[in-house]
Amino acid sequence: MGSDKRNPISDYPGGLIDFTESSRAAGPMLLYCFMGAIDAYYQSFAYWIIGTMTNRPQMLARYAGFYKEIQSMAMGAVVAWQLDAKHVKLLTQVIINWMLYVYYKCKYSELNQIPSASNIEPGYLYKLLLYEAPEEPESFEDIKNDISNKIMPGITHWQSSNFFGYFQCNSSFPAMLGDMYSAMFNTISFSWKSSPATTELETIILDWLGRLIGLGKRFLSIDKDGTAGVGGGIIQETASEAQLIVLVAARKRMVAHPKSQGAGDEEAESMQGKFVAYVSDQTHTATKKDVKVIGCKPHIINSDSNFRLIKAMLEAAIAEDKKAGLILFFVCGTSGTTNTTAIDDLPGIADVAKAENIWFHVDAAYAGPALSCPEFRPLAAGSERADSFNFNPYKWMLANFDCSALWFKEGASLFKNYCNWEIPLGRRFRSLKLWFVMRMYGASGIRNHIRASVSQAKWLEEQPLIDGRFEIMVPTVFSLVVFRIKPQTIVGNSLVSCIQEDSRVFLGGTKIKDNNVIRVALGSTYGTQKNVELLVQVIKRLAAKVISENTFDLE
Repeated sequence: MGSDKRNPISDYPGGLIDFTESSRAAGPMLLYCFMGAIDAYYQSFAYWIIGTMTNRPQMLARYAGFYKEIQSMAMGAVVAWQLDAKHVKLLTQVIINWMLYVYYKCKYSELNQIPSASNIEPGYLYKLLLYEAPEEPESFEDIKNDISNKIMPGITHWQSSNFFGYFQCNSSFPAMLGDMYSAMFNTISFSWKSSPATTELETIILDWLGRLIGLGKRFLSIDKDGTAGVGGGIIQETASEAQLIVLVAARKRMVAHPKSQGAGDEEAESMQGKFVAYVSDQTHTATKKDVKVIGCKPHIINSDSNFRLIKAMLEAAIAEDKKAGLILFFVCGTSGTTNTTAIDDLPGIADVAKAENIWFHVDAAYAGPALSCPEFRPLAAGSERADSFNFNPYKWMLANFDCSALWFKEGASLFKNYCNWEIPLGRRFRSLKLWFVMRMYGASGIRNHIRASVSQAKWLEEQPLIDGRFEIMVPTVFSLVVFRIKPQTIVGNSLVSCIQEDSRVFLGGTKIKDNNVIRVALGSTYGTQKNVELLVQVIKRLAAKVISENTFDLE
């Protein structure tokens, strides 16, 4: 039998050109070197100019490095592919340059170069696109133009430095690079065998992340000596999905209890209609929805004057439900609520959960990244006693959406394959972007980002913005500032609408304890003090306008 060895280039499906022949390699390689030299000179000069303007040459140099790495990969593809893919380098350059352009416009949008919010009318896009998919291929140039002219006008720029409406959905160039690699590999990693590196990197990264925020070894998969730990982590899409998984696990554990007492399967299953889960009126609405999805009852407990779920109120609710013959199985404590960033009485909740033998989950979707800074960890005391814990690295830890980290204290005893820790069978290679972020920023870079956001929020809280017309509603702990304008019932809503129509900054409003309030969520990847100062100017000017147009007492 002849040799089974194949040329990995010439025998590749699609008939790629075999550039191992020197006569065919010379032309493309000389062209590559020539274009690379010119482009390197141009890029170096451009980034040097921008660096001198921004006083941040080191960061911009890193971005230039990211660019050159991707460009080099694209050039390699150009050398390898036939004429049907000859534009790979050009298209890659166009996309990366456009990404950098949007980044620059968002970062420096205090110059009003790009609106933070979109003010188009609903249904605008349907009028601009074809009724059905095109029969024949269209050019990249046409698609690129449609991105600029049809898609961009309808984008609310979450990455804008003037976006303060919701908790940040951080994006960063390291995370983008990780997502690019993930898209290239495109694994469907339902088991270790289906893609060993995908499974193992996720296990390692969740341990890295757990140690970074001080979770404790009971939540980790691998001990320092290399032996298997009792805990375990997994990356879900969002906190909503993570908590649904937790609720299913908690329900399963509770169903197993009557079975252990001699009840049959049918009897144990029929009891689920009596299962009750405890949340507060400040718990995220997704948690309440998740409880209903699994067929159980949510008991919504009123929070205290500081918007916290406290031990006494939980105990009162439990006593009430026991009298009604309900079965307690789950309680959620929040570390950093959406409306006010309040932190529930986690130690007290842990005491009750232990006494009643119910599952205790901590939702730190927003504030979890702050635990990377030692000074914030005392605020989350009690989390180490939870059965499960989750937070969203995409909210404040520079990772792109979607990415929600979930840990179980007894994760190792659940299932071997990650596909059994989630609803979908397949899963993306999400750990790559976290790997890139933690390596390229380092723990110190992540902490610096968190502390800078908190510092900006503290500065905003202390500004003359908070004068006789304004009132701070809750103390600023992290990077959220909550205030209202008086008379708040009508004027407060008008101010939010006016700011959103202005579109230079993007703010959102909410309601807490019958008060209409305005939330300023800082923490943008590229936000600076100048953006916060612009925000103050816009709010002051538009508040004066709104008040002057209404005839209300300011008392």
